[in-house]
Amino acid sequence: MSALPVLANPHCSGPVDTCRSQQATPLWPTGGETSGDHGVQRERSAWPEISLENLRKTGLAGIEVIDLVVVGAGGHGRELLDIVEAMNEVGSRFRIRGVVDEVGDPEGLLKRRGIPWLGDNAVLPTIEGLCAIGIGSGKAREKVAARLEEAGLEFVQLVHPTAVLGSDNRIGVGFVAAAQAQLTTNVEVGRHVHINVGATVSHDCRLGDYVTLSPGCHVSGNVTLEGGVTLGVGAVVRQGVVIGSEAIIGAGAVVVSDIPSGVTAIGIPARPV
Repeated sequence: MSALPVLANPHCSGPVDTCRSQQATPLWPTGGETSGDHGVQRERSAWPEISLENLRKTGLAGIEVIDLVVVGAGGHGRELLDIVEAMNEVGSRFRIRGVVDEVGDPEGLLKRRGIPWLGDNAVLPTIEGLCAIGIGSGKAREKVAARLEEAGLEFVQLVHPTAVLGSDNRIGVGFVAAAQAQLTTNVEVGRHVHINVGATVSHDCRLGDYVTLSPGCHVSGNVTLEGGVTLGVGAVVRQGVVIGSEAIIGAGAVVVSDIPSGVTAIGIPARPV
């Protein structure tokens, strides 16, 4: 099977339609709501009349350029720019208008790659185009998302071309999957969840809003990560575990039993500190 182009629809907050290939998959719009403050996406409306077979035949004809503003110029935000550029190389049509960040571009790292700094958060209400939040902290993403939503702005989902998304997944608005990230099947993902480089999520998992998986995390099947959970670099979560909201799992920890909300857990096995 030939590789499909990777597209992102700015209004998509529904399931990922897959071709069962090893490429990241197109994201198409659906209706639906998020349940609870840190809920995950539930039932969705019917699919629009579009098929992957038709996409193979017609290619990118008629697909409009998407103006995109990234919020966050730190390391995570610049990695997000890499994802956008990689997506463009395989068929997406994003035009990066610039980056919004409170501290600007003091080291010239945006200027070096030809991307303008648009200003600090005061300019958010004046933004034209769609948004992606390039901020590593789930709590900070939540605050920025609220401000952007108040301004009437919308978000894209970004999936690196080397990420693998299996069948029958339901993905929330603002989702980001970095290079080599993997979600297998029947995974429910809330709003503004970020899956970083090489992190994996296995079957039947539930990830609440603003969950963050750092690079190299591995989440086994039937795991629930409630809203705002952060997994540190290389953390491992055993099958069937529930990690409570806002909990932080330290780098390299191995979680073998449930973790309460709001705690920091470290070690092997992971225990609250």
